[in-house]
Amino acid sequence: MNKLILATTAVGMLALTACDTSKCDSGEVCDSAGGGDSGVTGESGAYYTGPTYITEAGGDCKDGAKEAVWWYDIYTTGLASGADLYIYQTGSTSPWDEYHPVDVYSSDDYGWETNLYIELDIVTSTSDVTSGSTTLFQCNSARKATLTYLVDAFDDTGSYADCVTWGDDVSYYADLCSNAI
Repeated sequence: MNKLILATTAVGMLALTACDTSKCDSGEVCDSAGGGDSGVTGESGAYYTGPTYITEAGGDCKDGAKEAVWWYDIYTTGLASGADLYIYQTGSTSPWDEYHPVDVYSSDDYGWETNLYIELDIVTSTSDVTSGSTTLFQCNSARKATLTYLVDAFDDTGSYADCVTWGDDVSYYADLCSNAI
């Protein structure tokens, strides 16, 4: 599947500045460590040495005649080694939950940005759900409206770096993550 085609149809892509805006330079460049250039690509060849944090996270699904797939994109400032995606069906009387590891898709040479990406094929039986490759969540508006997401990102050493939650009921993950979008 062509990731670029999917990315251009990213209706579900959400933006998040995961740092405290009181620590942003001139209100434009944000560095959760307190003033720097973490929101700027390292064009001068300078290697990014600040903390790793999530700048965008989101996903959507595509339901076609030949394929049905959910996809998720997570972007960080700083190098990330991976992420954990948790999906819970908060808007259902009989909820289903899933966990999926998300791998690095790309990162820039100077450590300024990492793109984590995963595609999940849609299956119809709980016995066919495989973490990291398939999901039971069908691709339709009614299902999308019931889902709540949590992403935990890890820096290049594998240490926890940041989190973000979004979807139907962000209070579901409030004890685990306060960065709701």
